[in-house]
Amino acid sequence: MTKQRNMRNAFTLLELLVVIVIMAILAAILATKFSQIRENGWATACKGHLRSLHQAALNFANDNGGNFPHAGPFETFDPSAQTYSENKGWVNWTGTGTWPSGPNPCPGVNLQPSTWFGAAARTSITNGSLWDYIGHDRTAYFCPKFRSLMQGSDVARSYVMNFCFGCAAAANTISLTGYPGEASRTLMFADMQNQRQYPGATPAGNMPNVCSAWAGSSIQGNDGVLEAGSAPSGYVTTESIGFIHPMSGAYYGHAVFMDGQVLAIGLKQQQSGGAVTWSNRTYDACIGQY
Repeated sequence: MTKQRNMRNAFTLLELLVVIVIMAILAAILATKFSQIRENGWATACKGHLRSLHQAALNFANDNGGNFPHAGPFETFDPSAQTYSENKGWVNWTGTGTWPSGPNPCPGVNLQPSTWFGAAARTSITNGSLWDYIGHDRTAYFCPKFRSLMQGSDVARSYVMNFCFGCAAAANTISLTGYPGEASRTLMFADMQNQRQYPGATPAGNMPNVCSAWAGSSIQGNDGVLEAGSAPSGYVTTESIGFIHPMSGAYYGHAVFMDGQVLAIGLKQQQSGGAVTWSNRTYDACIGQY
């Protein structure tokens, strides 16, 4: 009798398989939920960092005659004195770390653009004009999602600043009261692109490149400046914001605008009659037309 009772209480092979399948389904559901929670956490942190950078830029302006920090470092030349002067960027150039002296000192021969990883990137941050206004908080300079994507890289920065705030390509000064465009339509800081191709495309390769080079090159993000080219409402062939945040089946990049609002900017795909077109509004946002 005891032997028969034990046999009736044991799991059959079919019951065991059912339990395993149920556990696998639950594990998949939990993994998906965990992934969503993690993505939401990264997005929240990214938005917070962009807001911190915006506030630091405002504090800088309040201490500097209403002028915002420059997007990238550049030199100005005084023809009467025959000397150059340094104009620091929000992340500054690196190299010798010293400003040359003597007749006609041009720093460009000694200093290098700001990179986004390693010791040089950390130096460019601490030498930048926003370092004292960000509370010496290194974490405010990178998005945790970018750091996750760039596993193995010593990421120190993943944000870029709009070129219109002054750099070698646009050596102008933007002030709190003197900007001719709309603050709510002009981005200030944005996610940096981490790769050439738009992630998540199907089939693989059936998509445009969103920038002309990888993030560590001499173009995209290497100098801390977002120079978006000249392709309004279309595919930008030079630099693009980083579409690294998945939301609702698409990818978006976060940007903080001059008025402090943080928006998710998307790279949109449209299909008509079998033809796929893409819309990248990076350039629009850089010139105040977003």
